[in-house]
Amino acid sequence: MDCKSKRQNNDGSLTIIGKGNKERKLVLTPKILRALEIYKPVRQSILEKRSRTEEAALFISQKQGKRLTRRAMELIIETIANEAGVKANNQKVTPHKLTHTCATVLYNDGEGADLLAIADLLGHADPKTATIYTKVNIEKCEK
Repeated sequence: MDCKSKRQNNDGSLTIIGKGNKERKLVLTPKILRALEIYKPVRQSILEKRSRTEEAALFISQKQGKRLTRRAMELIIETIANEAGVKANNQKVTPHKLTHTCATVLYNDGEGADLLAIADLLGHADPKTATIYTKVNIEKCEK
């Protein structure tokens, strides 16, 4: 995500260009906004030390001050999950699994989160794609 290639919306979200050059909607919670405010001076310091003040990427590597690659993000997520002792069905945690989990939780436990909203949030062109997140929640059905 670039620092300048985004559009802030009136609903507390941010529109960014994601994988496949598709627009994605990012919900900016107060916690995310606080984290970004803490991160900004850290990012700026790294860029100044690496003489890369023109770098457009929001998330950069500490070593080189360049845009984090997809693989670098995967490794960061994997490291954090390992340190926390978290596994996904006895397998490593990946960005895709985090997305799938988030969508499933929104669908099963979210108040008012319907399938169309989830599909829009995830950037799915066809809402039918989001049906993979509709695993039946047995406990919910029993209530």
